[in-house]
Amino acid sequence: MKIVRLLFLALVLLAVFRAFWSVFVPLAASLVALSLVLTVMAVSGCFVTVLSLYALTAALVFMVGVSAAVQSACCAGHLDETRVPALAAGAAVAVASLVLMLIGGVQGLILRQLAAVFAVTGVATAFVAVAVVPALSLLFLSSWKVRPERPVARTKPTSAALLVAFAAVAALALGAMALSARMPRDFVPNEDFGVVLVDVKTKDGTSRPQVVDIVKGVRERIAAVCDVEKSCTVFGEGIFSPSGENTAKMYLVLKPWSERGAGESTLECIARMRKAVSDIPEAQISLLSLPTVPGMGTAAYVSPLVLSTADNDPVRLSYEAHRLQAILKRSPLADDVTCGYNTDSPHLRIHVDRAKCELMKVPLSSLFATLQHNLGSVYVNDVNLGTQVNRVTVMSDWKGRSAPESLAGLYVRSTTGAMVPVSALVEYEEELGPNAVYRYNRYLYCTVDMAQKAGVSLEDAMNEISRIFERELPRDYDTGWSGIAFEESSTPGHMGLMVSLSLLAVFLVLMVRFESWRRAALLLLPTSAALFGGVLALFAFGVPLSLYSRFALLALVVVTASFLLFSSPDEPWRRRAFLPLLAAAMMVPLVFTSGAGAAGSRSFGLTLVGGFLFFALVGLPVAGAFGRIVLRGRGAKDGEG
Repeated sequence: MKIVRLLFLALVLLAVFRAFWSVFVPLAASLVALSLVLTVMAVSGCFVTVLSLYALTAALVFMVGVSAAVQSACCAGHLDETRVPALAAGAAVAVASLVLMLIGGVQGLILRQLAAVFAVTGVATAFVAVAVVPALSLLFLSSWKVRPERPVARTKPTSAALLVAFAAVAALALGAMALSARMPRDFVPNEDFGVVLVDVKTKDGTSRPQVVDIVKGVRERIAAVCDVEKSCTVFGEGIFSPSGENTAKMYLVLKPWSERGAGESTLECIARMRKAVSDIPEAQISLLSLPTVPGMGTAAYVSPLVLSTADNDPVRLSYEAHRLQAILKRSPLADDVTCGYNTDSPHLRIHVDRAKCELMKVPLSSLFATLQHNLGSVYVNDVNLGTQVNRVTVMSDWKGRSAPESLAGLYVRSTTGAMVPVSALVEYEEELGPNAVYRYNRYLYCTVDMAQKAGVSLEDAMNEISRIFERELPRDYDTGWSGIAFEESSTPGHMGLMVSLSLLAVFLVLMVRFESWRRAALLLLPTSAALFGGVLALFAFGVPLSLYSRFALLALVVVTASFLLFSSPDEPWRRRAFLPLLAAAMMVPLVFTSGAGAAGSRSFGLTLVGGFLFFALVGLPVAGAFGRIVLRGRGAKDGEG
């Protein structure tokens, strides 16, 4: 895809400039600016991640566009006219990047990394455009003659023009926000990582050899329907279920994306695997993909909480959770629903006769320590083996704790030195209960995890769960969110804040550049059109509005405003539309990418392509026609306003 992107860039530049050196200058200048950005990232300790790569992709569009504009002005002999616009463009990027610093939560942490890279890009590009591009142009394009500076036609917008311009800008911005409100939302797009997680839970009391046989059968069935390149099995631990000898989990690595054909995405493979293991009665099997954001949840599931706020009855909580699980399974948006909370694990409840302990002079601490040492486990210390620190835990041999009757062989020392049988001090009974108990804000809780079907956004899945829970949950129960759903619910997209502040930042930069708030207001019209075009492209192709597309919208506002700094309303449309069309061509490969990160690249690239095309094909012509109609007083000084 990198080769395709460079080929697109070279072809567009050659078609416009029709000369090799005219292509070489903006490319070389962009590489210099990119090197400066990467140097700053290395010195500051930043890592090259998917997020920084998206920021660098948007930065590359900005670098090439500004460098090409400065180089074109140098070829035309108007070098002095490019210095102020280049500095203003860098300032616009740096100022607009500060908008992302105002967002809190995990979204804010993610966007701050994008903002930092983008802000450094603005400063580096301004420096390169002022210092490097003119030098390269004079070195490789010396045949061009330097011409005197062009007189700039000054125009003074009327009051009616300003009202119409502000109304148009507000209509486009509000239209973009209204359209985005009707779109599905994802925290980040659900990626195809090529890894499948399998959670296996058998009945409590199932022995380890039986679990091994069940897992072997599951693996054979899965291998028959999908090609698995590697697999790893961990016994005694589950993904949704608590740890125990009756649980296991598997990690399945599918074939590389280049070797897969149609219908072999991770979600499609999971659907076939789920069908293949659905008739295994000995175990409850859940198949899922990796979480989109590592560390936010154990899998790509929507995880609502079921909280018992009135009582601490785990049996009733289990009943309500599994009842909700059955209702969610009937939802048309649900692909799989699982609940790992059960109260059928065998327990041994021990009742201590404190009067007998006092009579036989046995301290309660000694009795509890004996029970813990023999029936449970005790942490001893840590042992250093090489560079590893290993935890030492001791427990009784299985023969000494395999049955309740094992209590008859235990003794505890009294304060007189006599050994007292534990069976004389305690009574026990067998009962069923939860394997583990979890609390959230002091309330007993569990999760009912739902995997939505392909094409269903996170927001739609959360709305469906909220609707069902509001109708079905008892009054003394409450609900909440866990994992990535918690972040989506607690920190909304801040779409309105980002759009408003980014447009305000661009307006201030344009006002300083042209020394007129009237002209800056008119120039916001094509920029608002780009914003509307980016949202419209996502809506037309059914792509959810995600964190990546929100950053792309901010980049659209800044980059298109920078393009306006280098153009004049008197220039022909072809010359003004060159930079946005070039930027759109550079982003086309992102729309058709595949493999790891394809969903995020498609969301990011489609927003930019739609915005740049709408800016060039609709925003600039409409703004030009609007300017010719409503502007008057040509030749008047524009110092007013």
